Amino acid sequence: MVTNVPPRCAPYWEKYEEAKTTKEKISALEELIACIPKHKGTEKLLKNLKIKLAKLRAQLTKETEARRSKVSSLFSIPKKGDGQIVLLGTSYVGKTSITNKLTGSKYVVNKPTQYPRDGIFKWEGCEFQIVDTPPILSEDIDKTPNGRAIMGIAYNSDLIGLVIDATQDIKWQLSVLLSAMQDANVVLRPRPPIRVKKLTRGGITIMGVEYSPFTIEELKEILTSYRITNCVIEFMDNVSEFDVYLALNPRLTFKKGVVILNKLDLIDDRKAIIDTVKRRILEVNRDIPIIPFSIYCDRCSHLLGRTIFKELNLLRVWTKKGGKIVWDRALVLRRPATVRDACEKIHSSFVKKFKYAVVEREGSNIKRKIVGLDYELRDGDILTIYIKD
Repeated sequence: MVTNVPPRCAPYWEKYEEAKTTKEKISALEELIACIPKHKGTEKLLKNLKIKLAKLRAQLTKETEARRSKVSSLFSIPKKGDGQIVLLGTSYVGKTSITNKLTGSKYVVNKPTQYPRDGIFKWEGCEFQIVDTPPILSEDIDKTPNGRAIMGIAYNSDLIGLVIDATQDIKWQLSVLLSAMQDANVVLRPRPPIRVKKLTRGGITIMGVEYSPFTIEELKEILTSYRITNCVIEFMDNVSEFDVYLALNPRLTFKKGVVILNKLDLIDDRKAIIDTVKRRILEVNRDIPIIPFSIYCDRCSHLLGRTIFKELNLLRVWTKKGGKIVWDRALVLRRPATVRDACEKIHSSFVKKFKYAVVEREGSNIKRKIVGLDYELRDGDILTIYIKD
């Protein structure tokens, strides 16, 4: 015990010396400083203790930043392959087992995932990155540990897979996942056919108002309520009132998705379960593909791969090596795609040195066709590119 301190402060000093964490030391030191009387005899002691307190607070800040940095790095999953698919689900629904099945990984499946893990799912020439994430525990995303970080991965993904356990309460699982996503401004539906361009001046211009459920006056009133006084808003197809409100929320991101109905091998009345999921999905969203799944079913994996390929709107172009087609890995492009897109994906120099290309297409009247950079490709084309020396 230090000198010049009354006996009543002894417990606080002992508490400080026994404290193990920086936070506990700060708390004990604050109580000790508050207990010490302020007079000339304790000036030096109080000064030293306050300096020590300042150092501890600085240390706590560094420790907190280090922890945040570690969590941030652990929840940062760089994109790989032809598309990133993030799996979201509640506890013990089989996300890790699905990841292992699709990617050949050997992650532990008998306990909840703490940090995201990924692997590559190879499907008919494509390589899809499957990301297994920690479970979503509540409709309130902030009540799930690292919930915002999990949704950050989903926010940046190409497609979200909602993993639903067919043996658990399906409505509750869907409610938790969809509500948590909405809480994090992630919406599992196509972007409404509404284009909003904000301007610095010029007032409000409305185009395609016949597709809107509101009149021009009502739309101007709605836009003003969002503090939008200068913009061009264009309606490109029939929309609902809800579509308008979604389009005016700049924080929302619209994602494609698929429901993976897992553990169907444990269910007798599978059709009833699938119908239940369809009804619930249609209540809150537009139609989303539902994939019946079991880790013991290879056909399920193929069906999921085909659905991912379709939902991401991809096409495969096959190339040749030594005069033979390379079937194990395709050149995967977003539709619509041209020879130019294929050249740029291989290497940017291919466009500059491009001479001509030969496209072989099954079922076409002309089996082999010499084409230029702007020729539109189709899924299954065989492409040979010739460049200048």
